[in-house]
Order: sequence, then structure tokens, then C-alpha cells
Amino acid sequence: MLNPGHLKTLLVILRTGSFVDAARELDYTASAVSQQMSALERTVGMKLFEREAHSVRPTMAAEMLGIGARDVLTSILQLEEEAMALAHGERGRVRVGSFPSAGATLMPRAIQALSADSPGVEVLLDEGEPEVLLDHLLEGDLDVLLAYEYSVVPRTWPEGLSREQVLREDLILLVPADPNLPTGVEHADLSALADAHWVASGVATGGAACLERLCAAVGFSPQVAFRSNNYDTVIGIVGANLGVALVPALAYRGSPLVRARSLDPELASRRVYAIWREGNTNPLIPMVVSSVRRAAVHVEFAC
Repeated sequence: MLNPGHLKTLLVILRTGSFVDAARELDYTASAVSQQMSALERTVGMKLFEREAHSVRPTMAAEMLGIGARDVLTSILQLEEEAMALAHGERGRVRVGSFPSAGATLMPRAIQALSADSPGVEVLLDEGEPEVLLDHLLEGDLDVLLAYEYSVVPRTWPEGLSREQVLREDLILLVPADPNLPTGVEHADLSALADAHWVASGVATGGAACLERLCAAVGFSPQVAFRSNNYDTVIGIVGANLGVALVPALAYRGSPLVRARSLDPELASRRVYAIWREGNTNPLIPMVVSSVRRAAVHVEFAC
């Protein structure tokens, strides 16, 4: 196999016309240069220089090999630059998994900022519930996962994962824009809605468990009439005066048909985490986490 160092030395000799001058430029000894050219001749199986007492003369083979060597060394230099860009996070690809409400709010802003800072970075986004995407993360199909945890429904995470909180969300009580609702609703008092029909997320989800525990804490079990993991559907059902709901701040979209109030964060909240495998050395992971954290600063809820 051709040695790139030998090819570089060959080009310097062809340019300077001398082993001695090439050695001086490369900070080698003339003997080292001669040995390199002898090794290169053995590799290619051709004589590259006619050696005389005080000079060397390149053969046609040396001239032709020099033409190809320039292209090879240029490609190697480009490859080295590419490797350095990958190592410093200036280029590369990162695969991110996100639950839908973060995918609609945090990720567009985070990807936009990351692309502006590092145009050579490609972000691939996969959307789904954390329970599904967690397996993809563990199998190495994702680099970073955005997942959530309700404060009243703690989760146990598999070993070998690192996580960093990027956002703490309020929980939002949604009720129809009906002036005849109980006055306690204005203060996000769940006990005032003991007789209401509720819209909840799917059975066995963190959101459903959170609702059950919060209602139990004030003395009742919610009458769940509708279930949906699509928050637009939830808001639509509430707006149609068919029920009430509790949703995280990321999921809420203002509607004239709905009144919204933040639940006391001391009572309950939802935390969003960026999670990655400890053995994943992708240098873009810290950049993604930082971009999501910065995007989270802009998450606001107004009643």
C-alpha cells in the first residue's frame, strides 16, 4: 500500500529537484529521504530516480506518479479536515426522538438554532411516545430522546442512560368558556370539578395516572368520558362543552372556546428530559441538548 508520507516526499523532490533540498524543506536527513524513495520504488515496482553522484533525475514513472500523488494527498487533506469537523461538531448527523408536543414546539426552534450555528449538521427527527422511542434509544437507533416525567408519577429509567432536565412545565386545567361553571375553576381547584366529565389521555399513560392521583388527593375519582393522546382533539372536546381536561403547557393552544388556568406547580408539574446512552460518543449530543434547553426558555403559557 502506498504511504502518503512517501508520496508527499516525492512531490517535494520533484519540485526542488534534489534529495538534499527536499530533506532541508521537510526537516529530514538526506539519507531518510533516500530511504523513503527506495521504499516507494519497492512498493510500486518501478525505478523512480536515476541516481548520480551529486544529483538525482526523476524517471517518467516518477513524473506520472507525482500527478496522481497530488490528487491523493488533496483527498487525504480533505478527509482530515472532514474528520476534524466531525470531531468538533461542525459537521455530522444526529438522530433525535421526541414526543409530539415537544416535537411541535421545542424541536423546530432547537433545530433552527442548531442549523444556524452549524450549517454542516444534519438533524433527523423521529416522533412518538417515550415508551416506544426509549427502545430505539437503547438499541442505538437514536442519539437523543426527549421524554417527560410527571412529578406525581415518577419513572424508573434503565441503567446506562444519562439525562438532563431541559424544561419544567406547568399543568393546565382546561374548561369550556362557560360563565356558569363553578367559581372554584377560576383558581384551578380540581375539587370543584368532581362531578364533571373529563377528557384524559390513554389508559396506562403518565398523563392518565397523573390525573387520577391529583383527583384522588382532593377526594374524588375523575369521571373519564373521553380519551385521546392527541391534544388538539382534547382541546376540541373541551371547547365543545363536553368535558374538562388537564394538559401540560407544551400541549396547550389558545382557543376562544376554552378557558385555561395553570395548576399550582407545587402541587404537580411535568419535567422534560434530554436522555442519551452513556456510551454514545456522538459530539453533537451536547449541542442538541443545549439547543433544546435554549428553545425551552421561550416556552410560555398565558391564561
